[in-house]
Amino acid sequence: MENSLEQAVSFHKAGQLKKAGICYKKVLDKQPDNIIALSNYGTILYGNGRLDEAVNCFIKATEVKPDYADAHFNLGAILKEQEKWEGAIASLKRAIAIKPDVIQAYFYIATILTKQENLPEAIGYYKKTIALKPDHVDANNNLGILLHKQGNLPDAITSFKRALAIQPNHLAVHNNLGNTYKDQGSFDLAVASFNKAITLNPAIFELHVNLGNVLTILGRVDEAVKCFKKAITIKPDNPELFNNLGAALKDQGKIEEAILNFKKAISLQKYYPAAHCNLIFTTDLLTDSTTTKLQQMRREWAKKYADPLMVLWTPFNNIPDQTRKLKIGYVGADFRRHSAAMIFGPVIFNHNPDRFQIYCYAGNLDSDDLTAKFKRYAYKWLQTSHLDDAQLAEQIKNDGIDILIDLAGHTRGNRLLTFARKPAPIQITAWGYPLGTSMKAMDYIFSDPLSIPYNDREQYIETIIDLKCILHLDSDNFVKFPPVNKLPATTTGTVTFGTFNRLEKNSNESYSTWGKILQNIPNSKLLLKAPQLDSLQQVEKIKTTFKKIGIAESRIITMGKSSQEEHLAAHHLIDIMLDPFPHSGGVTTLESLKMGVPVLTCIEKSIFCDSGGMLQIMGLDNWCAKDEVDYVNLAKKFAADIDSLALLRANLRERFEKSLVGNSPLYTAHIEEIYRKLWQEWCNKQ
Repeated sequence: MENSLEQAVSFHKAGQLKKAGICYKKVLDKQPDNIIALSNYGTILYGNGRLDEAVNCFIKATEVKPDYADAHFNLGAILKEQEKWEGAIASLKRAIAIKPDVIQAYFYIATILTKQENLPEAIGYYKKTIALKPDHVDANNNLGILLHKQGNLPDAITSFKRALAIQPNHLAVHNNLGNTYKDQGSFDLAVASFNKAITLNPAIFELHVNLGNVLTILGRVDEAVKCFKKAITIKPDNPELFNNLGAALKDQGKIEEAILNFKKAISLQKYYPAAHCNLIFTTDLLTDSTTTKLQQMRREWAKKYADPLMVLWTPFNNIPDQTRKLKIGYVGADFRRHSAAMIFGPVIFNHNPDRFQIYCYAGNLDSDDLTAKFKRYAYKWLQTSHLDDAQLAEQIKNDGIDILIDLAGHTRGNRLLTFARKPAPIQITAWGYPLGTSMKAMDYIFSDPLSIPYNDREQYIETIIDLKCILHLDSDNFVKFPPVNKLPATTTGTVTFGTFNRLEKNSNESYSTWGKILQNIPNSKLLLKAPQLDSLQQVEKIKTTFKKIGIAESRIITMGKSSQEEHLAAHHLIDIMLDPFPHSGGVTTLESLKMGVPVLTCIEKSIFCDSGGMLQIMGLDNWCAKDEVDYVNLAKKFAADIDSLALLRANLRERFEKSLVGNSPLYTAHIEEIYRKLWQEWCNKQ
């Protein structure tokens, strides 16, 4: 018998596994408790994919020799492969208890816990793996991935760097490091990481996508478009690529081409709510879009993705007490230094803690000093990027939120399908996007009398709540505004118009109207500022547009991406700001007014006119043009009266800060009064 075992071991060492298996089987037929035969035969069975038989061998081995760590480890490894998680963890932990330095047992437990979404424990086991084997590349990489998911970006970066110190050309780690740098806001470092990964293997389409996404954020849209097109040549049937390409083309101002790519993405993937949101958002930018068309698109989106989730609605346990402290939940992805936060931030920073508890459900992984401030003012802060829509809805319901605020609408990072599950009794879409969601689960939309014209209101699913003004600027928490300077025209002798909105807002119709203004005001100039204007191609395109209508290139000035301080200082060059259409400005209008630069807007040409509401509440109704002809005539009128323009500039900041659009405590009190009124109405219905 001993000879038979020796022969089996000899075959095994020589790699003659079939013969070895036959010999081990013979040994076990005669001696079923032979621990060496059980263990080695189990290994061969495992290698041949005969997992159930291998499991039986190792179970028998652990019964024969309960302190045999290798048998427990091998049993755990096979159960892991069979996705029998609990049994696998139990066997692997038994192996560790017997032999604490079984490194791979810690690693396997960590991978199982990751699949079970038990991230804290998984992180602990990866750290134990690394403590025993610091040069374990996969453990360092996987630890980085989990830390990233938790929002611990600095430690994630440290883990990825450790992995690269061990294996400098590890493609996946370079890619993971790039994604972490991106979420941290270290975009140049992200570009370097993705470029390194691409040099290691340029045939992986995801790498080109990731690089393109960062370049889009940086405003290097022309390069981003090339990345997405390269990815499509590698993977022409991937819907995500067309979605990303569409987003980049939108940023280039190529609206029709962007729409075609979003439609292509949707045709390739029938259930694709994110691409469908992008299609809606981009269609809004078309000058020939009507409220009827845009609301119809929203209703189609809701019918396909949101309304079917109404079957998941359940009764609420919220106590209908009209006077109690209310739980207000805010859901968004911009709890950081971002233009959107400048609008909703004051309602959180200035809330009355005696009457309201603030819950922030934050989708942004990158954080900064402002994120820290949001955390301080929140009763509860939850990072939500690792939660799917159903999990987030369950969390909100468990938190007992009374009023839930959507801060995104159909824009990037939205969680509309969380709202579709109706986790809170009162749900409002506010500040993120003015055209609504058309979801039956969304009860209200915040607006003002000009943002949504009365003639269009019957097309909205949500009940419209008119604020005194929809937008407000909380400047003190973001950046120190430079002083208002003297009107530039008093020094230069010529009027300089400006427009600082995102480039895709500047429709061809806007350019045509601005061209007419320049034609009617000799020597006047137009300064356009947007991140995309770092691209020479974009600058040439704009100058060619004006050249075709007789405006010399020297009268068109462009500025690209800059720091916030430099951006605000650029207002010192502008006498009159021109609002685009059909999309008017939001934060750009607020910043302009605070910098003493009046904004000329066109109500009739705008699908929604946020600028109009701000101007009216500041007593600047005369800066709201009725139509395109009035817009041009008002520009001529204001440009001709330099003295009045200079006086307005000198007084505009004080006027701004005393009004609702620039007074945070006043604005917040207005919002909280509405929250209380809506809650009282809900209680009365109960």
